Amino acid sequence: MPKSAKDIVTTVKDVRRGNRVTKKMYMERIDECRRCVYLIKALDVCRKCGCFVKAKAVSPSMTCPLGKWSTPTSDSAVDTPKSNTSSHHSDE
Repeated sequence: MPKSAKDIVTTVKDVRRGNRVTKKMYMERIDECRRCVYLIKALDVCRKCGCFVKAKAVSPSMTCPLGKWSTPTSDSAVDTPKSNTSSHHSDE
């Protein structure tokens, strides 16, 4: 599987599990991407790795191929799902 496809799978898994970087870290990642010469701004796609940066930047498992941002170094940089204690029932 190509690296970009693996990145998509990893990002989707993180999002489905509710694992996301904090809003602050997300914005820092996006800001780095917006300053990068490899960003196709009209599409928000990185020419270096082929990712959609807005999707990739939300995943705590993802890194920039140029080293401009990496995985979080602390749990405080990751928003994880809170346990649901309400009476809501799933159809699963």
